[in-house]
Amino acid sequence: MTRAAASRRSARCGACAVSRSATREGWTVLHDRALPTGNANVDHLLVSPGGVVIVLDSKKWSARWPLRVEAGRLMHGDRDVTRRLNGIRHEARTVARALGCPVIPLVSMEGAPLVGGELVLDGIRIVPADRTVPVLRSLARRHRAVGEHPGQRAAHLFPRK
Repeated sequence: MTRAAASRRSARCGACAVSRSATREGWTVLHDRALPTGNANVDHLLVSPGGVVIVLDSKKWSARWPLRVEAGRLMHGDRDVTRRLNGIRHEARTVARALGCPVIPLVSMEGAPLVGGELVLDGIRIVPADRTVPVLRSLARRHRAVGEHPGQRAAHLFPRK
C-alpha cells in the first residue's frame, strides 16, 4: 500500500469514528455523495438533529510540520497549501445552493499539529481530528436550521457516488 493510500485509509477510519458518534446522537450522516454537476463528491455530509448542515473533509497530513495561517495563507511547514481548501469550499457552496440553506465547511485534520489548536481560513474551520465530535456538538448547539429539516432532501439530492 502506498503512503498516500495509507493516509486516506487512516483519515477514513477517523471519519468512521465521527460517523458512529454522530449517528448515535441522531445526526443524518451521508458519505461519498455525488454533487449535482461535474465529477466532484462530498466526502461526508452531516445534518444535525436541529438541521445544521456541515460538509466535513477528513485530512491526514504529515506530523513533521505544523499547520498555521500566516498572512491569509494556509502553511504546512514552509509550503503554501491554501489551494488544498478549494475542494471543500466548492463542495460547501454547491451543497448550500442545492439545499437552499447555509452549510458549514469543516476540516478534520489528523497528523499535522495545528498552531493555536484550531484554525480558520476564509470561513473554513480546521480542527484536530480528536476534537471533531466536540466541535460538531458545539456547532449543532449554536446554530439552528430555518424551515424544514434538510436531512432527507440531502439524501435525495446527493446520491452515493
